[in-house]
Formats: sequence, structure tokens, C-alpha cells
Amino acid sequence: MQFPIQTDNETSQADALNYLLSGPSGLGQDFNGYAAWPPGWLTGNFRTPYTQISINGDCTGVSGEYTITAIATFNTNGLVVGMTVTGYGITPGTVIVNIGATDPTAGTIITLDQPNTDDISNDLTFNPNPTPTIYVAPIALSTSEWLDPYTWKYTFATPKAQPPFALGNNITVRDVATSNSSATRFTFSGTKAALGSTTVYSGIIPTTNTGSGTGLEVDVTLYPSGSDPYDVVTNTTVDVVVGGAGYAVGDTLTVLGTDLGGTSPANDLILTVLHTSSDYDGNFSPIGVVECTTTYVIAQTSTGYPDPGPGTGGTVEIYWTSDAPTVYALSTDCNSKITVTGGTDRVFISAQLNNTISYSATTPTDLNYAVAINRYRGEPNTNPVNPGFGFVLDKLISKKVYQYSGLDGTGTLPEVETIFSTFPDSNIAPGYYWYILDVSFQRTNDGDLEVTQSTLGLRSMSTQVVKQ
Repeated sequence: MQFPIQTDNETSQADALNYLLSGPSGLGQDFNGYAAWPPGWLTGNFRTPYTQISINGDCTGVSGEYTITAIATFNTNGLVVGMTVTGYGITPGTVIVNIGATDPTAGTIITLDQPNTDDISNDLTFNPNPTPTIYVAPIALSTSEWLDPYTWKYTFATPKAQPPFALGNNITVRDVATSNSSATRFTFSGTKAALGSTTVYSGIIPTTNTGSGTGLEVDVTLYPSGSDPYDVVTNTTVDVVVGGAGYAVGDTLTVLGTDLGGTSPANDLILTVLHTSSDYDGNFSPIGVVECTTTYVIAQTSTGYPDPGPGTGGTVEIYWTSDAPTVYALSTDCNSKITVTGGTDRVFISAQLNNTISYSATTPTDLNYAVAINRYRGEPNTNPVNPGFGFVLDKLISKKVYQYSGLDGTGTLPEVETIFSTFPDSNIAPGYYWYILDVSFQRTNDGDLEVTQSTLGLRSMSTQVVKQ
């Protein structure tokens, strides 16, 4: 801003007016924040809500009855049928079966599936049911169905005890077989001929032994070794040139030993299809699950696809533990949105997060758990029907990493408390920003650990824009 202001300079006049209207230097221009103490469980969703939380409120009830009354000042908007209820006077395992209309004076009558064990005049806790997890082991599928260009239905091979996925979960589907599914990865068997130098055998079309797939073309690279078993780690690489169509996991094919510098059948390479690819496969984000029962899950994509025809087999799962150096950032409900109006504004940020982490592993695994304050920049969308902002990662403000070695079996780590004292964020272009406390879980060796649940305790964030 130029001083003195030139009467013929509209830009300097506008800058001066904005500066004046924004208030004195050092004054907080935009103060925002979030705080919660009831437990919250990470969902791994790319869309809000990033966590599902417990809800606490004062209730009354009579011993032996199947109803309780949430008092009039208890905001019951977050309660849904199926939530579990805990607290004095409540039978363990009790579930909500009906939520009545709210009377501004009398409160809300809630019907339960079990009777009260005593008179109630105290606070109760209402928990999500099932409790959200960030890992669901692969579930076998029987059939897959295209409902419309954006919507896909997957039926489980066997019914589950409870719905395995929550709304918004970003499920991953693998290996659904269709008339167009291509082969992508294989396991090997057979014995290679002795070889003194690395040799590439290109454009090989294997013979199909089982299944109905056709059109696969591969390049096989053999590395120097004696007459040893074909092995993906030590002496054999198979690269798919053309994936073909109609393949399913478990199909077998043969590459003749005579095509690999040996004889047949002594040096035949048997390929067993380990993974396939079709339009049913992939990760469903950012929309994800829109319906889930004990027998099927329906998910949506943000991009349309043509009908791939019926699908069979395959698996569906969710997982949010990565292998180094990949990082999967999971947003928490601990976040704050602010507006920066001047190029010299600074934002002061403080945050706290308590997290209890559960895991499962079959081999000893080293784990990095990270907590980060990330800044996301808001960009207006172009949707005339539902205008708003999309947010993209703009800057890492601060990060803390916790390392754990040799985790094995099933367990829960002691609660991890992370505190970020006040951090100044400067050199920010004017705009609309979202500060989010993100977490990540990363394997740093060859272990197979999966973080199964992340339970958030006391957590908070405050942001304040200060004009310079």
C-alpha cells in the first residue's frame, strides 16, 4: 500500500479502505476453533464426517421400562436408531430401536431394546454401532452388479454378522472377474533352464490351461542361475504386455520351456493368475459407500463408467496403513476454517490430540504414527446447483512422528498425547483456508501390520488471524 494515497490510483485507495475496515494492527480478525472430549473414531473417509463420535446427554427413566427421556436441553439431532447406550441404569448391550418426536418442554422419548436396570436421572452415552474401524480384512464376493454409471453393488459370498462398512468408507475392490477382466499378476511354478546371463523373452502368448481367458501376452525376463524353480524374487520377472480378457483369479496358463531357452515340459513355466483388473475393481473415493447391509455393499464413484457386464468373485476391503515411503493422510474432526484478507496477515494455530491405536499383525512390524497440522486452500467449485468450495493441500504447518518397533499379534498402544503449542503461519495469500489435524500410519519394514481402529480422546484446535 502506497502512502500518501494518490487520488488517481484506485488500487491504493481500495487497499487503504480494506486495511482500515479490517481494524487495528495486531487485532484478531478471524478466530475459530473446535474442541471435543467424547470418544471419536476415525472413519478414513475423504468426506465429512471424518470421525463418528459418542454423544452424551442427560436423560431420565424408570426401572423396568423400555424407554428413556432425553431432557429438553439435550440436542438429540445426532442420535440414530441402532446406537448403543451406556450409563447408570442401562442394561449392557442396549440399543436404540426408536426415537420419538422432540417436545420442546418434555424432551425426546427414546425406545430401547432392553429394560432399564434402575431409575435414571443422569447423563448417558450414545455410541456408534458398529464402532467404526479403519481396517476390514478382504471379504469374498459372490457377484458384482453395475446399477448406473456411478453406482456399483457388491454381494458378499456369505452374510456378515453386522454391516462391515460405514457410510462414506472408501472401499477397495479387487479381482472381480468379467468377460473383459485382464490378468495383471501371477504366481509361478516349474523349473527353469540353467542360464548364464540375463535374457528377455518378448511377445510370448501363454497357453490357457484352466478358465476361459484369451489374449494374454507377456514378456519374461530370466536372470542368471542354475536349473532352479522359477521364482519372482530371485530369477524370474513376468511383465504383462497385453492383459487379455475373461481371466479370473486362479486360472492357470503355460509358457513352454522351449520359449524360455529350455525344453518342454521339463522347463515349462506355469502361471497362476493372482490378480485381475476390470471396471469393478479400484478404490471408491471420494464418495464411497452409500449403503451397506450384512449381505451387500453399494458404492458410488464421482466419474461415470459404462456397464462392464456381470461380475463374479473378487474381494472388498478397507485399509489405511501404508508402506513407506507412501503416506495416507486421514483427517480428524479437529479442524478450523478461516479467511485471510491481507498478504501480511498471520495465523496462529494451536492443537491437541489424544489417540488410542489398535492394531493387528502376523509378523513383527515397525510402525510410524504421525500427527500433522495441514493447511488446505479453498477453491470455489463450478457447480451451479450446489456451489461451494473444494479444498486442496496447500502446506504442512507442523508434524510429530512416533515410532514403534516389533509390533506383533493383536494389541492396543497406550494413549498417545500430541500437543502443538502456538504456531505462527505467515506469508499466506488472501483466501479461504481449512486447517486440519491429520494422522497417518506407516509400516517401515516388511511387516504386515494393519491399524484396525483409531479412537480419539480429548482434542482441540484454535486458529486466529492477526493483522500485521
